[in-house]
Amino acid sequence: MVVKIDDGELGRMLLTLRGFQWVYGVKDDPYALLLRAAEDDPQMLGREVRRRGALYRSVADAWVTADHTVAERLLADPRMSHRRMRPVPAELVLPDDPMPWDVPPLDDVLPLDRARLDLPRADYEALRGLVRPAGTDGPAEEAWRRALDGRAGPFDLLADVAHPLAAAGVAELIGLPAGSRPRFEVLARDTRMALDAVLCPPRLETALALTAAIERIEELVRPLPLDTTAAVLLAVLGVSVTADLVCGVVDALLEHPRQYGLLRKDPGLAAQAVEEGLRHSPPVRLLRLIAQEAAGIEGCPVGAGESVVVLVEAANKDPRVWTDPGRYDLSRTDSARHLTFGAGTPASVVEPAARAHAVAAVTAIASMPTELRRAGVPRRRPRSPVTRGLLGLPVTMS
Repeated sequence: MVVKIDDGELGRMLLTLRGFQWVYGVKDDPYALLLRAAEDDPQMLGREVRRRGALYRSVADAWVTADHTVAERLLADPRMSHRRMRPVPAELVLPDDPMPWDVPPLDDVLPLDRARLDLPRADYEALRGLVRPAGTDGPAEEAWRRALDGRAGPFDLLADVAHPLAAAGVAELIGLPAGSRPRFEVLARDTRMALDAVLCPPRLETALALTAAIERIEELVRPLPLDTTAAVLLAVLGVSVTADLVCGVVDALLEHPRQYGLLRKDPGLAAQAVEEGLRHSPPVRLLRLIAQEAAGIEGCPVGAGESVVVLVEAANKDPRVWTDPGRYDLSRTDSARHLTFGAGTPASVVEPAARAHAVAAVTAIASMPTELRRAGVPRRRPRSPVTRGLLGLPVTMS
């Protein structure tokens, strides 16, 4: 159901909700600080969540875990889903002097129904089977080689290469006509905040661009033979998840030059480089689930409709599972125990395509005659607690 509020009221609601997140953060609640997505170290906050126990109740109105074992169980639990338990009201009115109990939740203020981010887990499991690519992505590898060949001087790996090639790959996968692809690439840039906007109030201009881009994308894909919901998810999430995955792996490799050297000696390690990247620098850092019924979890009384948040990145670095978990290491034999996508989640639908493209990209990067080097400090998108997506990755070839 469409929420009937004007842009001014929407901006006021988003600003108010953002203010409450800062208030919750003042209480030193680690999950509230993660949602705030400011200057706090997310690695330290993940450790603090784990220190608070297997599952703890955050002041930000959610049960939270960073424990790998508990997270794994939650992601496999059929009682947990992305489906919301309450209807969206037809109209929302913010009081002139709002109190916390007067302000509707972010899900109601900025509903993203058209992005298909709140479907039952069974729907995502079925949709994933519709878009699984077969084998390796040869065209993507060749496209990456062409894009990198002969480059001189600094360039932005994300904006200049990763995002355009990810958009081209998704457009090809969903069967988008060639004439629509330049427009699609632009729209895909405006949907990069989709996953983050579910939990962190974006700025008004970002929210308006996001909702408008989702609407335009739906119009573009509706005539295609592919199931519309699958096509929308691939279009809205696939480009950003793919580009963030590739850049996350590259950023980790540049941070660990010995591992990059091993990869250049053996480009056949590309699949493992991506797997370890999914563990170490996941493109989806946390997953919010909704309890579809009351459940006792780790001795905690989780009520129907309550949020249960899995801190994926922190669980992927649980020291009880991995030795020296903060190190990016191609020699690990258990990288695949990561929980990055999770079955029955929106991101799981785009995983096969994102993974295949990332392996192709890393293979191409590893086998270039020249190697990537940093040309500046990586920048991350503001207000992005879910993805911590890169805003720019300056590099050069030498």
